[in-house]
Amino acid sequence: MISNYYKNLQNKFNFLDIKMNIKIFIYFRLFSTIAIFILLLFTGRYAYMIAPLGAIIYYLLVEYLLIDLEVRKKNKRLEVQALDFFPIFLLSLKGDRNIKKAIELTTDIVESDLSKEFMKVLQDVDMGKSLDESLKSLDDRIPSIYISNIIVSIIEANRYGNNLNETINVQLDYIRDSSKKRILSSYKSKPFILAIVSIIFVFIILIVMIFLKYYL
Repeated sequence: MISNYYKNLQNKFNFLDIKMNIKIFIYFRLFSTIAIFILLLFTGRYAYMIAPLGAIIYYLLVEYLLIDLEVRKKNKRLEVQALDFFPIFLLSLKGDRNIKKAIELTTDIVESDLSKEFMKVLQDVDMGKSLDESLKSLDDRIPSIYISNIIVSIIEANRYGNNLNETINVQLDYIRDSSKKRILSSYKSKPFILAIVSIIFVFIILIVMIFLKYYL
């Protein structure tokens, strides 16, 4: 179970292109949580309740705010950009079946974060890697399952000459459907998010009031 957590965290670091050793992040979160727990123990009369509660909230929020939230933002951003990038890629591929040239043409036309990711593929190829290896490295940096499926399809097409039109268009349809569901879900989850934010806000105010009462 611990190894699965390490693997998942490493995947998130890969998605965000973070070169930090995951153990450093784990130790940072652990020791900073302990430090916050100790500090909250001196908040006054209700410290025995505030300290563990505050430490738990902090421990849970650190990974979400610093890692998970950024992965979700990147995932959403790349999927939106994929709707522009891959149709042009398919058009570029029609004139010439060479995948590397199609990537070069598309990255010249489209300016986006996804385009920059594919530029890294071209840079890796120029540095001596094969196109398949470079695309595999790209796949490791992409949090979107749909874009990942497209990259796998491109790798297979580069090896076996498969037609990419249908497979890519199917994944783009999935992205559109996912985007619509995400919008609907965001409307439904807003009351819950507001409630959580309110609870956290009240908790912070409570800590400030206790601090002001007993230490000033």
